[in-house]
Amino acid sequence: MRKRALWILVLLPVALAVAACGGSGQVQVQKHGGSTALISDGGQGSDAEVRGVVQMAAGGCWGIVPEGSDAAVPAIWPEGATVSQDGTSIEIPDVGTVRAGSTVVGAGGEISDPSGDRYTDVPAACLEQKMLVDVAKLTAVT
Repeated sequence: MRKRALWILVLLPVALAVAACGGSGQVQVQKHGGSTALISDGGQGSDAEVRGVVQMAAGGCWGIVPEGSDAAVPAIWPEGATVSQDGTSIEIPDVGTVRAGSTVVGAGGEISDPSGDRYTDVPAACLEQKMLVDVAKLTAVT
C-alpha cells in the first residue's frame, strides 16, 4: 500500500504537467463577418516551415496559399488568435494582424485527410480539400 501511495505522489505531478502543456488539441471555430477561422487549442504542430500568402479558402475559411501552389488551403491558426468583428483580419498574439494578402512565415505542418475528434466543430466546407495547414507558430507577417 505504501509503495502504491509513493507512485501516486511521483506520477500525479508529471501527469498534471503534461496535461497543462498542450490543451486538448481541439480545433476551435470563430465566425465573424462571413469568414471562418480555425484556431488551435494548442495540442498539435511541428517544426516544419509554413510559408505563404493569406487568402480565403473554400467555405470562407481563412487559409494560406503555400509557396508553389495557386490555391488557398484552410489554416489552423495559433492558439489565442482572434478574428476581427468584421471578419477582415486575424489578430495573432505576439505577432500582429494578419489580413488577406499578408505573407506569413512560421512553423507547423500539413494535415492530410483531417478527421477525428479534433475536427468535430470544423465546418464541412473548410474540409472540402481534405487538407489543412497547421500554423502552430507564426514568426513573421509582411
